Amino acid sequence: MEKKRIQWKRRFVREYLQAVHSGDTCYGNVALGSIPAELQPGSLTEPELRMIQAVRCPRVDAVVLKPDRAIIVKAGVVADYRDIVFLPFHTRLFQYTRQLVDYWDLPVELRYVCSIDNEAMRIIAQIYNVNIVHFRPEWLDYYLNTLPPNKRRSVCINPCDLPQTADVFSADDQTSTAPGDQDEKPWWL
Repeated sequence: MEKKRIQWKRRFVREYLQAVHSGDTCYGNVALGSIPAELQPGSLTEPELRMIQAVRCPRVDAVVLKPDRAIIVKAGVVADYRDIVFLPFHTRLFQYTRQLVDYWDLPVELRYVCSIDNEAMRIIAQIYNVNIVHFRPEWLDYYLNTLPPNKRRSVCINPCDLPQTADVFSADDQTSTAPGDQDEKPWWL
């Protein structure tokens, strides 16, 4: 008998969007950014373009569009600080996503949805201007019991080891470039 595989994270995101953003426009599993101009339609087929976009453009779990703002949602049933640290990068890519061109002028809110976090996660989120939202669906305890004990908690970092500012990366920094690159564009575009 074949065991049915359940996509827990997708279910987690879907239930969060239904519970909190049921009246808003929501897009799930969104690829942010754009592909280079030389690879635009005409030079490649549609499946080839989708394949390149899947590799070159990072994905967020959801983009929620409200009349006054856009919300980029990244989620993890158990919090992972790496997701929080990269959210400012996703804000920048939102402004280059052609499918969302009508919403580029909206302010962007960063939201990390999780059910379990710790003090270090909250400090990292505060440094990077990310709102942490706790969401606990009914099936959470069942899911956590399927995990080994060391996977049932978020990664533990000593809060004293964390930087007090986001000098490593700032979404507001327009001039950050890679060493040796004097281009006008930020290094990540």
